[in-house]
Order: sequence, then structure tokens, then C-alpha cells
Amino acid sequence: MTDHLDYDALQRIFARGGSDAVKRALEDFARTADDAQLNAAVDRACAVIAADTARITAVADQREAGIAELEAQARALQQEIDELAAETAGRLVDNAPVGD
Repeated sequence: MTDHLDYDALQRIFARGGSDAVKRALEDFARTADDAQLNAAVDRACAVIAADTARITAVADQREAGIAELEAQARALQQEIDELAAETAGRLVDNAPVGD
């Protein structure tokens, strides 16, 4: 355990073990740190987790936008298919033999 849990150290801990690892690191740090050091480390830990949450949210937003675009493309293609099907059906009706 480091004497000082700086932002980079907390990022590495979080990357390896998630919020549980950060919690354990803070608990270990609390044994040797004074209140001010511990409070500062907790603030940095919260910032690390918040940054990762923001990153995940941004990725999710991008994927949702991609899905929305694909849905719009699918609707447009379905409309084209429907129009072509109607046109083809109309041609078949127009070209059907009359009276057998």
C-alpha cells in the first residue's frame, strides 16, 4: 500500500479491481492516514469512480445514438420495400390475363 493514494494510484487500483478494490485501499490507508489525508483520498476515489461512470455513460450514449440511427435506416428500408412490393403487386395485377 502506498503512503499516499494519489489519483493515478486510485485509477490503477480501480482498473484492476473496481470499486471494491478502491474501498479496500481506502480502508487500508485509513489505518495510517490522518483525517485530512483520508478525506482527500476519498475525494480522489470518488473522482476516479465518477470519471469512469462518465466514460461508461458516454459510450452508452454513443451506442444508443448508433442504435437510433440503425432503427431509422431500418424504417426507411422497410418503407422502400413496402413501396416496391406495392408497385410490383400493382404491375402484376395490371398484367394479369383477363377472363379465361
